Amino acid sequence: MSSSRCLILHLYPDGHRVFLQKWDAPVVILINTRQITYQFIRGQQKPILLHDGQYISNLHSLHIRSTVHYETSTSLLVHALNLCGCDIFDPIDRFPVGYASKLLSTVERFQQGVGSSSFFAFECENALHLLEELHRKNLFPLIAKPIAGKQGKGLQILTDLELANSYANNFFRLRDNQDEPLFLQTYDFFAEEYRVLIVDGEVLGVVRKLPKEGIFAANAAQGAKFTKIENLDLINFLLPHVKTKGVLGIDVAVDLSGEFHILEANWAPSWHVFETATGINVAQAIVQRSLERLNK
Repeated sequence: MSSSRCLILHLYPDGHRVFLQKWDAPVVILINTRQITYQFIRGQQKPILLHDGQYISNLHSLHIRSTVHYETSTSLLVHALNLCGCDIFDPIDRFPVGYASKLLSTVERFQQGVGSSSFFAFECENALHLLEELHRKNLFPLIAKPIAGKQGKGLQILTDLELANSYANNFFRLRDNQDEPLFLQTYDFFAEEYRVLIVDGEVLGVVRKLPKEGIFAANAAQGAKFTKIENLDLINFLLPHVKTKGVLGIDVAVDLSGEFHILEANWAPSWHVFETATGINVAQAIVQRSLERLNK
């Protein structure tokens, strides 16, 4: 499609048919948000959005008519297209999402260039097409993540296309007609992983995470060990990319080329293992910061 045309997207509420009508200007697309796949590839300027194989990352204007039963897929679409420079007709905060820690943080980390390449699909047929394309791009192995998961539970490595197709088919069979996406990331080989605890923009401490033998997820709940370290480069990298209020437990990794990846940002982190490794009283630090706020 010509980039000079005004492209306007509408959600078709019944979620079944898609129409494409062409005039000299504008082009109006009626679309089902669950039929979109997303590719947030690290290092690229903007994400790749495909609606049943049609490239829609160059849409100029977005109008949403209905979100009932499509809240999650609509929210991801709005935030991804906003990143592409699309004019979102309604205020973006009209479109929150319950899985914010995974969906919207993926969009944010892609924008900042600090996350691993990530992919989403809401329907099985489009997910299978997405997997074929990722196979052609030589982006396997992939790691499948539960969108509402935590503590490293439910992660699965997809080493090849056959295994990935089987996983996708089973995923959607168990979630028939649910507005929940298949969430995949490239399985990057990390030299080291860290947990950083931050309170109101200040780093309390850094620990190196050593996964339990035979388990690739370096989470304390999965048996990982934490060791206190000092890493100024990591702190200097991280601080520009974190919020300045609240408590954050951030998982960061460094790949084989020395680049940092933000893996997770948890607003309600557990800190028992962190305290044991560092000797830092996290609760005391939080209370102290609260008193400092009151004194201001």
